[in-house]
Amino acid sequence: MNYSLDSRRPSAVHRLYLHYNNVVEYFNVRGSSVLATALDITKAFDTVKHSLLFRSLIQAGVPTWIVLLIVNWYSKLSVAVRWNGAISRYFAVKSGVRQGSILTPSLFTVFINVLIVRLRESGDGCIINNQ
Repeated sequence: MNYSLDSRRPSAVHRLYLHYNNVVEYFNVRGSSVLATALDITKAFDTVKHSLLFRSLIQAGVPTWIVLLIVNWYSKLSVAVRWNGAISRYFAVKSGVRQGSILTPSLFTVFINVLIVRLRESGDGCIINNQ
């Protein structure tokens, strides 16, 4: 399952999964067991590709009209850079979720669920309380 829009380049989720597998394999080859892994996603809010966010919303069953509303809202994002008193031209923002929005935690939760589903489908990990 590749969530990238460009099939020639693996998605961030796919790269993260590959890195996870490499770390587990590294320790297993050396005779050690991996009992737990952690993922630091503190900067992930800034790196979410809008196109993948929208796709995740559709896959999660969010009504089309709501997804289109969010697409419209995000399509109007633009920024300029100020440096040494000069201001650049405005350019479109294509990644990151809006900071401070009441929707942001929910949108990010839907997006990150793709990673969780991917890890579950891999069969890696352990089962605790039949989950």
